[in-house]
Amino acid sequence: MFKKPFIVIAVLCIITIAAYSDDDWHKFTLWIDKNHIGLKADFYGKEGSDKCYNLPYYINDEATSINTRGGCVALYQHANCHGRRVIFKMDCSSDRCCPHNNFVACGFNDEASSYEMC
Repeated sequence: MFKKPFIVIAVLCIITIAAYSDDDWHKFTLWIDKNHIGLKADFYGKEGSDKCYNLPYYINDEATSINTRGGCVALYQHANCHGRRVIFKMDCSSDRCCPHNNFVACGFNDEASSYEMC
């Protein structure tokens, strides 16, 4: 009836969908230009997990704006969540926070290499 590879792929797809459907997962978007213009990429992270995610090559050191979709995202200057850390969240008044629409304003343009949810 079904071949084994098909069943394995179907099960993996279901597991992936279930993982991303969990309420703890949060989506955000990075753009390579200010004001949410230009090429963009969506990313996910599990809130409250302190898990670090490295950005893929096509957006590494290229991001200039972000939409956190109401969540909190910490971007790091280097891979594996090392280097300078900048927080992005709505209504943040801390000097560690940066405007969502233009990373130039906080000296973090084209510097993000990894992230974690905060």
